[in-house]
Amino acid sequence: MWNARSGTSPDQAWRDKFNHIATWGPEVIAGVNDPITGNPAAPPAKLIPFGPTYMAALYDEIYNVGSPIYNSGLTNIADVFNDVDHPNIIGRYYQALAFVSHIFNADIRSTGAIDWTDGDGGTRPPPEPTTAQQTALKNLVYSLWAG
Repeated sequence: MWNARSGTSPDQAWRDKFNHIATWGPEVIAGVNDPITGNPAAPPAKLIPFGPTYMAALYDEIYNVGSPIYNSGLTNIADVFNDVDHPNIIGRYYQALAFVSHIFNADIRSTGAIDWTDGDGGTRPPPEPTTAQQTALKNLVYSLWAG
């Protein structure tokens, strides 16, 4: 889904690629929905702009000292990844919030706090999104979904 290995400055290269993705995402959807090349019997496909919108906004908020995301303890994009490619439990939680808001056209701010009780494939439990992190992530997703 994401690959932070390009460029000389991994953080900036990681953020910059979303500007590039934003240019071709709508073109892909237009091709899928094209009556000649697509399936005219299918409902129109929609794009959840997770990378160019949601991950870019999360990146910006993480590096915005004083933002609710930064104040929740997320101060580096690495805080939401297991490695350079794979989101950790906090990153997957954020993904789930974004997808649920779009798929169900729902305001996710009222969802309850999550109690993560299972492991993440390792011998120790995954980092738990704190209540402050969950609230900040929900509010960010809501602002993007509703805006």
